[in-house]
Order: sequence, then C-alpha cells, then structure tokens
Amino acid sequence: LFAGDTNYVFNTYDRGARASLLSHHMMSAEGTEEPHESRPRMVRRVAKELVPATLQALGIPRAVDPSDPYSYSSGVQRTDEKSMRLSPATAAALDKFRR
Repeated sequence: LFAGDTNYVFNTYDRGARASLLSHHMMSAEGTEEPHESRPRMVRRVAKELVPATLQALGIPRAVDPSDPYSYSSGVQRTDEKSMRLSPATAAALDKFRR
C-alpha cells in the first residue's frame, strides 16, 4: 500500500471513502525473509495493525506510548515491539467514545 509520499504502509484509512485497507504481505515470513512462517506471530502482527485502522476511523488521537498497538509502526520489527494492550490514554479515549 502506498499513501501520499510514503512508499509502504501496513494500513491506511481514507476518511472520504470511509474505508481502511490492511496489507499483510510484509508481516509474513515471505515478506520479512524469516526462516519459517508462524501463524501465531502473523495473527499478533495483523491484530496490532488492525488497531490503528479501527481507531483512526473513530477519530481517536494516535498513541504516544510506544508499547500501545495504536502507536506508529515503521516496520515489522516496530510492530513486534508493540504490546497487545492499549495504553491508559488510548483506553480512556476509547471509553469516552463509547459514552
């Protein structure tokens, strides 16, 4: 996926089209040149990258905590560094949206 002048992105959200796209090729063993494919690893990576696609659509501000799955990813290694848990600030913003 390409967005603006960014050559590769994992996901993008287009407010006008109200659509999110997610590409998983670069998260796979083939895309990262890892020696073997791991379904649990792929599922974690995809889950972490679905968070930004979803929360952007809700207008929730991007997380500054690097462990938050809603923080920016600059590659697969960065995605792997994220946790599967929202930071307190992101969780609070999501709770506020629910009300």
